[in-house]
Amino acid sequence: FDLDKILHLAVIAKTGSGKSVLLKTIFTNVKQSNQLIISPKGNEDFANGSFPTRETEEKLLEVIKRANQNEFKNKETFYVILDELISIGAIFDKETIKEINRSITIARSQNLKWIFASQSLNQTNTGGFNLSLIPTKIVNVNDIENYTSTLGIKPKTNPLILKTGQFILIDNDVEKILTNTIKGQEKS
Repeated sequence: FDLDKILHLAVIAKTGSGKSVLLKTIFTNVKQSNQLIISPKGNEDFANGSFPTRETEEKLLEVIKRANQNEFKNKETFYVILDELISIGAIFDKETIKEINRSITIARSQNLKWIFASQSLNQTNTGGFNLSLIPTKIVNVNDIENYTSTLGIKPKTNPLILKTGQFILIDNDVEKILTNTIKGQEKS
């Protein structure tokens, strides 16, 4: 899985499915200075995670502003990881969420990538975040039915062949099986 080849990413899985472990696996080689992680668990799942507060909301808006001013162009990619969208959506201002949704569509060429972790794809259940704008999705085997019913797309991969801790990467017509690889850490 090559993080550089995607535009943005949505990881869809229920609590306890290994979603946070998968995200840690994906971001193992990304410098912490190139990421902003916001999670209702703070740094419980991510060493440099921040709680969704007014201060982190302002920091996030500053990142969007910098991207809109092309400050990330021709630089290393900056990643914003938003974990548990329903919780963040309940805390952040609705205008901030609208700004994030707008940013998803214009930040592609500015080296700002959005990574969303949610239990659902449905906009009502994601705190107002529009995950339909995200072309690449990683779905846990137990959430395939949710994915299929929300988007009307059935993955080609048979979910019955997947094991606990495995996910399906879906990007346009490409599908790939991903497995959590951080040893000695429990799923979260």
